[in-house]
Amino acid sequence: MSENKFGFGLIVKRSRTEQNLTLSELSEKTNGLITASYINRLENGQKTKPSFDVVAELSKALNLDMREVFLSFGYESLINVQEQEGYSIEDVFRLTNIKLPGVFNERLINREEQEALIRIINATFEYSFAEEANAIDKLTVVIKQIHSLRELEHKQFLLIKTIEIPSMDITYTIEFDHKIMQEFSDLKDWKEAVKIAVAKYENFIRDYQGGILSLPIGSQEWIVAKEGTTLKLLFKKSDLVSL
Repeated sequence: MSENKFGFGLIVKRSRTEQNLTLSELSEKTNGLITASYINRLENGQKTKPSFDVVAELSKALNLDMREVFLSFGYESLINVQEQEGYSIEDVFRLTNIKLPGVFNERLINREEQEALIRIINATFEYSFAEEANAIDKLTVVIKQIHSLRELEHKQFLLIKTIEIPSMDITYTIEFDHKIMQEFSDLKDWKEAVKIAVAKYENFIRDYQGGILSLPIGSQEWIVAKEGTTLKLLFKKSDLVSL
């Protein structure tokens, strides 16, 4: 099997997140046949050629849409769309190639953009059919989803860089933009400092559910946002104090 750019690992990560399953809980749903460590590497793109048994077990455990699974491996011909009476919003975005609009249409939207647009459209319909008493709350959700898409596109525009730091059975993704890169005189030495920090505070980072935290890296204290297994470097703590 050979995954395309909308890979199977991304589908697994999305579905696991939607079902509020931890890596360990998903592993348990496969009766331990697939370890949490393997699932983590699959989701982060470190494992790109899962075996048929792995695909079958995870598809069963997460109740995945097999059309999307076939598509992720480039087997579009196995997807029978002729019998479909209609398409859901998810079908339209996940099972077809969609170009960016206007001057941006030189490329297809990626998986993250697909999911962001699905959330925006679903939230917009919820707002459209909401009772007056709930309309403002529903509109707020729409605005938040649009803002999330804006942040996603800015993230790509600002050339966000990432490094992978393995720690026990989890691989953390350290994310930073080109402005923060200017802080580092030697990226190799700084990466080693990050590895040491993650190893030293591994239990704290693992147990921290998500949000803003302070993490000592080298001689500096950094303000970091944790989202799942991603650690986003925001700024140095000293910069905050000086404001």
